[in-house]
Order: sequence, then structure tokens, then C-alpha cells
Amino acid sequence: HGEATYQLHHTETLFPGADPLNFLGSFGYPQMVFNTDARLKHGNWEFVWSTNFLGHQQEYTLTGETPGGRYNLDQPHQWYHTLSVSYEGDKWKLIVGVRNIADAYPPPISNNPDAAYAPRIGEFANGYGNLDLYGRTFFVNFNKKF
Repeated sequence: HGEATYQLHHTETLFPGADPLNFLGSFGYPQMVFNTDARLKHGNWEFVWSTNFLGHQQEYTLTGETPGGRYNLDQPHQWYHTLSVSYEGDKWKLIVGVRNIADAYPPPISNNPDAAYAPRIGEFANGYGNLDLYGRTFFVNFNKKF
């Protein structure tokens, strides 16, 4: 099972008559994203491997900065993997798993060079909701039917 999105363009206009801005490929708007999962069911057991891919993102186009210059505004593609195993009884289900198995963090970037504060390197593009900032996490779910 899987789903993918490939954007051909993503432009926004701040107000009528303004030039449109092309956000395609900028932070929060990767051109390609996809999620997949593979499931193996045997009796009451189910094993799931899921993958989340986020395409390359960069801010050079919007800021006018030069790639390789003093600011790192480049976010390479990211892969995140999750494994889980579940057991389902008559009126209950237990799921145990690990998110972000590789413990992958997004590469650090510079903050916005046009901001009012001193530019620095070492931040993540975390305000965009599509990067894993927690690293490897473990989870347990238990469901009971009454």
C-alpha cells in the first residue's frame, strides 16, 4: 500500500497584482513525498514496515542567496522507517513498534538570512511539519473492546 504526491508547481500571490512566488521545492513544499507500508499477517499476528520519503527542499530561490555561500539553506531528501508488530485477541489488540528506526535527524540549516536577528547555522527546518525532530521513538498501543 502506498500513496505519493508529485507537485508540478506551487505558486502563491500575497495580494492581488503582486508577482506570484514559486514555493515549489522550498521548506515545507517538497516536490515529491510518498508513504508506503508492507504488511505480513499470520494468524493473529501482523508485521508492518512503513516508509516516509520527503524530497529535496531549499530556500535559495526565495531568498536570493547563493548555494555554497555563507548560508546553508539546503535540506536533502529524508527517509524515515517504522516497524511494528501487533497481536489481536478476541476483544483486544496490542501494537508495539519503533518509529524512525535509523534515528535520522534532518541535516542542520541556517536560519532565514533576511530575519531581524543574527544568522546562524545549526537549526532545522522544523516549522514546516514534515521533518522528524524526535529521532528514534518507541510506542505501545493497547485497544480493548467492551
